[in-house]
Amino acid sequence: MNVNPSTGSPWYVQDDTADYTLNRWSKGNQVGSNFQVEAVTSLPVTFAGQYASLYSPVDLTIPDGVKAYTGELNAAGTRFNLTELSGTIPHNTGVILELEDDFASMDDADKTKTFAIANTTTDGTSDLSGKIAATTVSASSVLVLGKSDNNWGLYTYSGTELGGFKAYMDMPSSGVKGFAFSFGTPTAISDTQVAGSLNGAAYNLAGQRVAKPSRGLYIVGGRKMVVR
Repeated sequence: MNVNPSTGSPWYVQDDTADYTLNRWSKGNQVGSNFQVEAVTSLPVTFAGQYASLYSPVDLTIPDGVKAYTGELNAAGTRFNLTELSGTIPHNTGVILELEDDFASMDDADKTKTFAIANTTTDGTSDLSGKIAATTVSASSVLVLGKSDNNWGLYTYSGTELGGFKAYMDMPSSGVKGFAFSFGTPTAISDTQVAGSLNGAAYNLAGQRVAKPSRGLYIVGGRKMVVR
């Protein structure tokens, strides 16, 4: 992109010649014209469920009806704690977003939230990272937001293509394969282990003892276990 020195208006050159009075480029017999540059003032996010992830290169203002959380993995790599942000999402910081209203009862139009670009440059800390553009990763090398057995959390991504503006986390060195939201409360995510067999008393998430657990999430010895 170049700028008309007399008017300050933008113009683009692909090759050979350019007529900045018309914002026009030309190459051989091909001509393109009327390019227009507009300032971006907001970022729309359309939720596909109760939660979403986000990574932005600029600070964003958290809109009404949305909560945003940064995440921190503990030293052992067995627990992922979420911290709610207030007002602004820092640039280059992966976050988890939560709708305050029930997703299933919302109109489609209300599932898109507009995040205004803030006039700040805030440094943030989160073990969630991301990319602006789509990127390629090795299979099973990162955790992404999703659902397993109807439980929201961060789970192993078996694919290799990640979309831009999405947050993800590198696979913990502890070997934990996923983190599930604890009891539906998005203030902390506890480690989840996949169990082939359960040794000891098992309880469901309502605190009821289960004699013969089937597929699902259970508490055994104070830890969450997934039976698949």
